Order: sequence, then C-alpha cells, then structure tokens
Amino acid sequence: MLESVTAMRSTEKFKIVNKNLQIISLGVIILALVFSIKPILAELKLHIEVPVSGLHTRSETIDVIGTISDSSIAQVKVTFDGATIGEMNLQCKDGRFQTQKELGSGKTVVSVFAKDKAGNQTESGVVVFRDCTVNTVLGSNKAFVNADEEWLLNPTQLISNRSMVPLRDYCQFFGAQLTWDAPTRKLVMTLGRRKTQFQIGSSKATVDGKPASVDPVPQIIFGSTYVPARFFAQAIGGGVGWHKESKTLSVSVP
Repeated sequence: MLESVTAMRSTEKFKIVNKNLQIISLGVIILALVFSIKPILAELKLHIEVPVSGLHTRSETIDVIGTISDSSIAQVKVTFDGATIGEMNLQCKDGRFQTQKELGSGKTVVSVFAKDKAGNQTESGVVVFRDCTVNTVLGSNKAFVNADEEWLLNPTQLISNRSMVPLRDYCQFFGAQLTWDAPTRKLVMTLGRRKTQFQIGSSKATVDGKPASVDPVPQIIFGSTYVPARFFAQAIGGGVGWHKESKTLSVSVP
C-alpha cells in the first residue's frame, strides 16, 4: 500500500515537472518569435545620393553612391536598365555603397536593390541621360564627339541623296551594342532598352518591336555596314541635323 502511494506521488511530481517544462519551453518559443519578428518588421531605408534623378551628363561613366539605414546588409545590387553590374557586401559601418558604370547615350534607368540579413528588402531608382553629339563632314574620316576629335574607319557617304553613316563607328560613339549574324546578314542594335533589328539589302526593320522602313537600304561599303543617318538616329532615340554650307552631318541624343 505504501509503495503504491509513493508511486502515485512520484507520478504526480513527474507530471508537474513535465508541465512546468512545457510552460518554460512555450515561453522560450514565444520569446524567440518576438525577437525574430522584431527585425522583420523593421523598415529598411535606401537613399541614392548620386546621381540625382533627371541628371543630364556628357560623361561616359557615372558614379552611383548612396546609404542604407541598416549596416548589416546581406546584399546590394545595382542595375543599369535591368542589367546587373555588380553585387557588394557592405563592409563599412555607416551603410554606404558606391560603384561606377559606363553610360550608353540617351536615357538610362539606374536601380538599387538592398536586402538585409533578416530578409527585409527595398529598392530605389533614378533616371539619368547621357547627352552625345557626333558631327562629321561628308566624305571625311574625321568626327567630333562632344567636341572631342575622333576618327572613323570609313567616311560618311552620300547615297541616293541621303547621308549614310558607318554603323560600327557610330555604335561605338553612342555606346550601342551591335550583333551580326553572317548567314542571314541580319543585325541587332541595342542601346539601353531600345532594340533595333534590320538586314543588309532590306528596307524592312523593327524599332522596339514596331515596324520601320530603311531608305536607302543597309549596305556594305568598303567592308563596313552603312545605314541612313536618320534611321540610326531613330534607332537610338535621337535626332539628325544637316548644315548645308559646311556639309556637316550632326547626330545627337537626346
């Protein structure tokens, strides 16, 4: 009988201890949740100091500088028109970031994405414009890019009373990317988010997915692809001018 009572008391004590342990465990879990939720609810602030949105520049490169409210950043990603240029783990205590990138001509959207170790994330962006003007005299290999003297591999031409420009040289001046498919003789020109597709010997083209015409047709002269100056300006979102007295062709963005 005594042994039975002792066993019952031991069982009750075990239940009480077990219940207390459960309560303590529950408390620990609640505290852990509280401390884990706190940083998740924190607001992550991102500020781009440089460049200022709407900036017009003639520089070929641009600095991107800014601050993050949380110095324990896990990732900062900077993109130019959606193309990632780098990821940085911020080491400095004040949460500052800085990087540099070459600019294409015309409009560029600079976006900065930040994420901290707690999973908070934020994004900010600015729009900048690189102004560029290229002046050339018809028949000359000399060009002036924003007043700086440059040289063309092949001179500008006058064909069917239309000004034609050497495509690869002009793409280089304005920061456009050019791809060439030899079997089909098709070309794709990209500047920022603008994409132009056309073909040697064809008057049909697409600019940002919309049909466009090329007159005269793109052609190869002296081993280089030539396109009408006005078509090139349309493709990069720029304009074209003609100075009759000096026979100077001007292509500019914006």
